Amino acid sequence: MADEEFDSNKTFLASVERSKQIEADIQVNPQKYRVLTGDRPTGNLHIGHYFGSLQNRVRLAKLGVPTMILIADYQVLTDHDAHPLFRGFVKAAKEYAKEKESRNQLNKE
Repeated sequence: MADEEFDSNKTFLASVERSKQIEADIQVNPQKYRVLTGDRPTGNLHIGHYFGSLQNRVRLAKLGVPTMILIADYQVLTDHDAHPLFRGFVKAAKEYAKEKESRNQLNKE
């Protein structure tokens, strides 16, 4: 391997191929996978969040992949001055809870 020259294009193509294989397997065996992801509550959710990660999280959850979302910011959790970020934390938690309830309602129909 020391004699082989690193080819970033080859590595990229291998990654793309592996992603395609995993995506195909998720369609058949979603229970084999888990999503653990998180957000920092630095402000309101916006369209960038949707296209950046929320859209894919919802897609995977609808396929049956167990999805766990952390609202992660240790400082926010320990700050006793009612910091604006704490309010963002609470708002983000409520938005996720509301979205989950909406998803549950859709699944019942």
